Amino acid sequence: MREKGAAPELAAELGDFVTEKKASVRDLQSTILHLTGLDARQLKVPYQGLDQRLIGPADEDHLLEGVLAGGGGLLNHSRMGAEIT
Repeated sequence: MREKGAAPELAAELGDFVTEKKASVRDLQSTILHLTGLDARQLKVPYQGLDQRLIGPADEDHLLEGVLAGGGGLLNHSRMGAEIT
């Protein structure tokens, strides 16, 4: 947590909140699965008698370009299934 009176720039640097290039956990998981050659929408795990997807039931995941490139962070969001170049 941010200390009372701390500068917002410092808080952002420490990871208290994201100021730009926001991404959800679902987007990050979908991207990692895509980079390993797995389809996030087809990967299911049995849990309490149901087949659960790692990314959840909603189809609102996006691939994050540039996550592992090291050059610019989260440069662009594209729909799942689009080609990452």
